[in-house]
Amino acid sequence: MTRPLLFLALSFIALPAGCSSDNGHDDHDERDLAAARFSRLSEKLKLAGDNVEVDFFLPKTARPAPLVVVAHGFARSRKNFEGWGERLARAGYFAAIPDLPSHTDHRQNGHAIDELIQLLATNPPQKFRSTQISQIETDRVAVIGHSAGGLATLLAASKNRRIVLWVGLDPVDSGDIGANAADDRTFTSLVLLAEPSRCNQRQNIAGLEQHLRGPWLIAKVDGAHHCDPEDPTDKWCTFTCGGGYSDRRHNIFVRHTLEALDAVLRNDPAATDRLNNLKKDKNLKEIRGPGLPPAPTH
Repeated sequence: MTRPLLFLALSFIALPAGCSSDNGHDDHDERDLAAARFSRLSEKLKLAGDNVEVDFFLPKTARPAPLVVVAHGFARSRKNFEGWGERLARAGYFAAIPDLPSHTDHRQNGHAIDELIQLLATNPPQKFRSTQISQIETDRVAVIGHSAGGLATLLAASKNRRIVLWVGLDPVDSGDIGANAADDRTFTSLVLLAEPSRCNQRQNIAGLEQHLRGPWLIAKVDGAHHCDPEDPTDKWCTFTCGGGYSDRRHNIFVRHTLEALDAVLRNDPAATDRLNNLKKDKNLKEIRGPGLPPAPTH
C-alpha cells in the first residue's frame, strides 16, 4: 500500500474520542464559569435526509440564550466537541453539536446545519419547552466549525440568513467551494489557523479573504497543531494529522472564539475592542483583516 493510501485508510478508521482539556478565558472567567449551571440533552433528528444524533447544551438562565452550532471535522464526531458545548453553555449560549451526516459530501453537511437552525427556530423539539430557558435566540446565530466542519458551517452561512457569525477553526476547503460560497452572503468571520499539517497541507483556506463580504479577521495560532481546537481530542487525531495537543494552545482558540461570540451576538464593546487588537496577543501571528465595526451604543 502506498503512503497516500495508507494515510487515507488511517484517516477513515478508528478516530474515537479521548482526553479532555481545561478551557478558559482567564482565572477570573474560569471561576465564574465553574459556578454556572447547564443541562445536556440529546436527540436524534432527521437532517439533510439522514438521521443523526445531536447534543444540546442548555444554560440554566432566565435570559434568552443565543444559538451557536458547532461542527466537527472529517471522520470525527460530536463527542470531540463536548468540551465546547459545556463551555458555551456555561457562558450563556445554547450550543447544538450534531454528528454530520457525511464524510465526503460537504454540501450535505452544510445543508444539515442549515436545517438544524431552521428546525430550532421554527419547531424546536418538545423536550426544550420544559427547560429553564425562556427562549432560544435564533434570529442571530453563530456557527463554529473545525477542519471540514469549518467548510460545512461556511456553506451553511452562505445560505442561512439567520447566521451572522462564522468561526473557522483551522478550516479546510474542497475545490474552493467554500471560498466561492462566501460570495453569496454578508456575515462576520473569524478564522483561527494552525500550522500546516498532513490534514491541512495546503493551508487550503488560502484566498478566502478575497471572497468574504462582511467584517473579517484571520490569524494563525503560533505553533498550533490541527487537533488543538478539539475538546476532547485523542492520539488518533495527532497521529493522523501530525503534531501534538496543548491545553494552552487550545485555550487560545477558545478565548478568541468566545470574544467573537460576545462581540457579534451580544454587541459587547470590550470584546469587539479585544478582537480589533489581536496583535496584542503574542500567541498569534499573520494577523490580517479589516476587523469588526464598533459595537452599537444604547
